[in-house]
Amino acid sequence: MRSTTEPSSAEIDGGPLAELVARYVEAVALFDRELYRSVWTDDAVWVVDGRGSFVGPDAITELYVELRGRQELAVQRVMSGRATADGDTGSGRWIIHSITRTDGKGEELVGVYDDRYRLEGASWRFVERAFRPLYRGPRDLPGRVWRPE
Repeated sequence: MRSTTEPSSAEIDGGPLAELVARYVEAVALFDRELYRSVWTDDAVWVVDGRGSFVGPDAITELYVELRGRQELAVQRVMSGRATADGDTGSGRWIIHSITRTDGKGEELVGVYDDRYRLEGASWRFVERAFRPLYRGPRDLPGRVWRPE
């Protein structure tokens, strides 16, 4: 019997909080600065392991552009996730698997995003997104990479 208090991954798929996470993943993969900036509230905090906390969409997007701009490839896949909403706020936890290639060297990363969300108008946005790595290591990525246009 399934719990009625905690949504399953099937219930989250396609839901508004999963859509927010999907927009984030898309922005990373396609290096879409505007889409990336649009997922954050004006008072948002992005907590990046080893780099500290970045406040506000401008500072957050500036760091994203710096980090993503060095990468030939960056793709995140959501492995599992849970999110709940209560009125116009929510929280969630997502396990991601990421592969990147920088200067021809591949890397693999598995980690956890702990999120807080707020509904602004018709769109959910991140109030806080904190990342914690679980695994990082080299990955052979010898293939051709097409840069996002």
